[in-house]
Amino acid sequence: MLRLPFSCLLLALAASIASSAVIVDNGMPIMWSQAAAQVTDLPVQNNIVVANPWNFLHRMSFYRMIINATNPFMNSIGPSPTDSPLWSLPLQAGWMVTSGQSYFATILVHISVLFCFKTCVLWPPQNVSLTRPAPEYVLAANFQSTLERSVLFLTPLPGRILQEGDSPPNIADMTQEENHTLHVFSWMKNMNSILGGSLISMWRGSMCSVITREKGREMLEQLLLDPSFPTSTFLSIIINMATSC
Repeated sequence: MLRLPFSCLLLALAASIASSAVIVDNGMPIMWSQAAAQVTDLPVQNNIVVANPWNFLHRMSFYRMIINATNPFMNSIGPSPTDSPLWSLPLQAGWMVTSGQSYFATILVHISVLFCFKTCVLWPPQNVSLTRPAPEYVLAANFQSTLERSVLFLTPLPGRILQEGDSPPNIADMTQEENHTLHVFSWMKNMNSILGGSLISMWRGSMCSVITREKGREMLEQLLLDPSFPTSTFLSIIINMATSC
């Protein structure tokens, strides 16, 4: 019977001490090697599988089986077994557990996007309202999440639940990357509010072609991962792209 190993508790403890959340182990989602690869490896009682979706290891097992079952149909997305957009699901679940979030609260979000291959980069909504605008930009740009890309964008997310008084980019117990990401989210939210909601509208409108969506994905990556990329440049490019569509 699968049980939540003590090592998972150690990962959560290590994350709480070291700030940044742990989401990968040897390049794979945490606890991946302990997750069941087939239904027969799940707990059985009276010849009935009794896996618990609220159990973290069982949930990772579900994700592993779904990814294995759908990989043969992912050739149009990419040839590598790590190209599936579904990799973002176990990675986000791991981030939620090790950062102290409640991944149970987003089960409906997970289900709603499970087979939406346009993008499965899920920016967690329960870490205060700062992150709420982010999915709008990600979805409009048709962001394709692979295992590697999901790790890239989930790693700089905060390693703990935000608290009253946290003010990015000057949160003392967070890394420079975490502070930068939260600062960008805050800028997106505030700028969209100042513009009466038109920033998101302009972004959607500017993602009108394959070329502009590609450019949009590149800009998002620069904005979120490169602290030297100015937000003013991001805004001016959006305006220019929107008017050219």
